[in-house]
Amino acid sequence: MDTQKIKSRVLISAVGLILSTQVFAADIVVTDAGKVQFKGNVVDSPCVVSAGNQGADLTVTLTDVPLTQFYGAGSSVTAGIAGNHKETFTINMEQCNPTDIQSITFTFKGTPDTNDTTVLKNTSTATPAAVDVGIAIYDGSTKLNLNQASSVLTIPSGETEGHKDFQADYYTTGTGVTKGAVDAVATFDVTFS
Repeated sequence: MDTQKIKSRVLISAVGLILSTQVFAADIVVTDAGKVQFKGNVVDSPCVVSAGNQGADLTVTLTDVPLTQFYGAGSSVTAGIAGNHKETFTINMEQCNPTDIQSITFTFKGTPDTNDTTVLKNTSTATPAAVDVGIAIYDGSTKLNLNQASSVLTIPSGETEGHKDFQADYYTTGTGVTKGAVDAVATFDVTFS
């Protein structure tokens, strides 16, 4: 066979191989492969949430409670005992629309205690931090579970403000209560209906 023909065939084969490699290396684009839909609302809140000079945020300091408050005569404790040191805090609703009746509920959320998910976990990093003690929130005499709506605060038509009182208290979540610091944080949702 002619050397020239062999060189030509090798060159043509090499060019073909290069071209076929470039075809396979091309990006693949799938157009309109899916859809993302966004929805939302711009609302005019019927009232402004306030809690004194801290705006919507507040700090509640509970009175110190003696360890013996939880331990009875038999030196034992059971879960579910309140410290009987309730501290009241108030959430104010201001600048409400006076043309409507406002029916408002509050729902507290936060890190639940491991043993009792109805109360806030003690998240104190102090040394020592109390063990088997959380914080319970009350609506009057009713203990509110986390994520449970409160009773309704009604602001009548013609009124522009109202308030709702809640209480916080120490709450045993286990049988090995120890002395130490107790800290917890709750956020709250306000629902107008």
